[in-house]
Amino acid sequence: MNCDFFKSNLLDFYYNECNNDTDIKMHEHLDGCHQCATLYGQISGVLGSADGVKNETPDAFYYTRLSAKMTTMHRTPAYARWMLRIAQPLLAACFAIFGVFVGYKIYDKLQMGEPYTAQNDAAGIAEVQLADEYLLKADNEEILNTYFFNE
Repeated sequence: MNCDFFKSNLLDFYYNECNNDTDIKMHEHLDGCHQCATLYGQISGVLGSADGVKNETPDAFYYTRLSAKMTTMHRTPAYARWMLRIAQPLLAACFAIFGVFVGYKIYDKLQMGEPYTAQNDAAGIAEVQLADEYLLKADNEEILNTYFFNE
């Protein structure tokens, strides 16, 4: 058997559709010819992956959902469908821009505060000590009512 005959009957051999004599000759040639064995390996790899896809069963309700979606698409005017296709990315872009703007404003507010220094910390501690000193001397309820509750 020559390589041309093997190549012309390769698909029949792969799908086991050739007669017994041809099948035996193809096996013998495949064992003896390195080029045809490589070709058969490549073809069987490609066809094997395609057979796996071909054997998948479709979803039982695929066509029902498809026909329902098609009927709703025909009831919706074309301009409304295009407006939705345009509005969704524009809305997402607006939210992104708004988020960046708000984040920038928050960052600015955080940067406007005084940086931490030992002097700021000492002043804060002194204020707390001063407040504790005067609160102990005064009537706590009177201070709360007067300054915080306006009574």
